[in-house]
Amino acid sequence: MKSSSDRLSTLLSLKKKKLDKAINALSEKKAGLEIGIKKLDEKKEEQRRVTNELRGSDLTDEGEDDLILYGRYLSRMRKELTQLSREVTGLQEHVEQAMNEVKAAFGIHGSVELLRDRRVESEIKEQVLEEQRQIDGDSCQRFSGRNANRDIF
Repeated sequence: MKSSSDRLSTLLSLKKKKLDKAINALSEKKAGLEIGIKKLDEKKEEQRRVTNELRGSDLTDEGEDDLILYGRYLSRMRKELTQLSREVTGLQEHVEQAMNEVKAAFGIHGSVELLRDRRVESEIKEQVLEEQRQIDGDSCQRFSGRNANRDIF
């Protein structure tokens, strides 16, 4: 029959696997967030570059169609930046959620580990007490046996 600490050790190993899985999910989500932030930064830099080029150039020579094209291009870039910002915000929320899952799994893991350690201590104490009772019982039998032998002689 399994002891209480053995059952808790099994539960602890299951909780450890859950903790490891949550940590891996967190790592993956953080990597995705970093990629999203990098894309956002690149798009912002591209927008700054294009805006500075337009400010520095003489647009008086450009036709009306070219100005409309520049405007549409900048508008599309703003939309892409907005979309990327939303994606990054969503990824940040996923990372926070994964972090909370890791914290919860770590807390459960720690609680089970502490409970298991307490049970192991309790079982060791019970075993020591049982051995002490056995020794006391043996000593009493020997003592009573000696007294019985003295009464005979």
